[in-house]
Amino acid sequence: MGRQVSDIRRENLEKLILELYKGPKTRRELREAVGVGASTLSYLLSDLQRMGIIQRKSVIKGRGRPPELVRLLDGAWYTMGIKMGREKISGVLFGATGSILETTSVPIMASMRSNNGYTKALEEVLKKLRNRCPHPLAIGVCSSGVVDSGSHKILYSPVMNVSDLDVSKTVKKAFPNCKLVVMNDVDAVAAYEAFLNPDGDMLFVSYGVGIGMAYIIRGEVFKPSSMVSAFEFAHTLVSDEGECYCGQKGCLEYHASEYAVIKRHFKLQDTFVEFVEAEEERFHNHIEEIRALARESVKSVKKSYYEPLRILARALGNLVVLLRPAKIVIFGEGMVADWMVEMLEKHLKELFSPKMLGNVKVEWKTDMHLWERGASFNALKSSINRIIPFPASTKKK
Repeated sequence: MGRQVSDIRRENLEKLILELYKGPKTRRELREAVGVGASTLSYLLSDLQRMGIIQRKSVIKGRGRPPELVRLLDGAWYTMGIKMGREKISGVLFGATGSILETTSVPIMASMRSNNGYTKALEEVLKKLRNRCPHPLAIGVCSSGVVDSGSHKILYSPVMNVSDLDVSKTVKKAFPNCKLVVMNDVDAVAAYEAFLNPDGDMLFVSYGVGIGMAYIIRGEVFKPSSMVSAFEFAHTLVSDEGECYCGQKGCLEYHASEYAVIKRHFKLQDTFVEFVEAEEERFHNHIEEIRALARESVKSVKKSYYEPLRILARALGNLVVLLRPAKIVIFGEGMVADWMVEMLEKHLKELFSPKMLGNVKVEWKTDMHLWERGASFNALKSSINRIIPFPASTKKK
C-alpha cells in the first residue's frame, strides 16, 4: 500500500520549513524546491500560516501581479546551540530564522578540564539560556573529540580531558522535555553547510590549537559507525618526532596547529602536553598575540606559519587525492586572515600536480558562531516533526 495523503502532506510541510530556513523565498522558488504544483503549494502555505510559522507578503515590482515573498516568523520557535571546547563552553539562543537572540559563555580553566568541570560549566550556560527561553524547541550540543550521538556522550576528548561524558543528563535536568542532539563539532558545522550548499563532496577543517575534520559524502557526514564521529585527522602521523598530548609521536596537530606556529614564533620550550594543560593560564596571551599579528599580516608571523601550513597542506592534499572532494572548507578560531587561506592553497598547488588535485577549491568561513549555528540546525532538523501539530498516518503499509 502506498503512502497516506497525510504523510505526504507532512513531508512537504517539513521540506517547506527547511527551505524557508535558508531565507525568504518566492512561491516559484518554493514550488521548484519542494516539487509541488501551484494549488498544492497554496494549501501547504495556508497550513503554515494557520500554525503561525510564516509570513506572506507581496513585493511590488513594476507592472503585473506582484510576486509573493514567503518568510519564517522569527518567533515561530526557538533553538539553542552549544559548543563545548577546550577554551570555553558557549551557548547561543536562535530564533526560527536563525537570528541570534542571546549569547553566553563560560571560560574553561585548567582546573575545570574534567567530566565534573565541564558538567558544571554546561549547567551554568544552560541556566543563563533558560532565563531567556525556558521552552526551546530543541537543543544542539557539539563538542571536540569522539562523540556518540546515539548515547549523547563525549566518548573521548584528550584535549578537553573528558571521557564517557553523558551530556544528556545535564541538559535534560535543565530542559526535561526538550529534543536534544549531541554531535562532534566539525560534523555539526559540516552537516549545516552541506544543507545550505549541497554541491559535491567536501572536507571541512577547523583550525586552531586543535585541528578537526569532517567529510561530507553525497550530502551526509561520513561516519563508519552510524552514530559515532569519525576522521581523527589531527592524530594522523606526519613525522617520527614530536610528542603529542594524545600519547603518540608525530601527530599532525603537533606539527601543523597553532601550537606549532606559537612554538616557532615565540621559541617556546614547553611541550605540547604542557601547552594544552596550561593553555588558558599561561599561553592565552601568546594565542591572542599570534592571531592579532596574523590579522595584521606581519611579515615575521607569516614566516612562522609557513612550515606548519605546508605540513597541513600535505596532509589535506593526500586526502584530496584519495577522496576527490569538490571543496575544502576551512574555519575556526585560528584561521583569521585571507593570506593564511592563500598560503595553504599555494602549498597545495606546489606539493601536488593539477591532475592529482583536480578542481578542488579552498573556501574560508568566518562566522564566529558557526559551531553553535551548526549544532542548532541539526537539533532543528531532528525535531521538525514537532513543529507540525497534526499526526502522521499510523496505518500499516
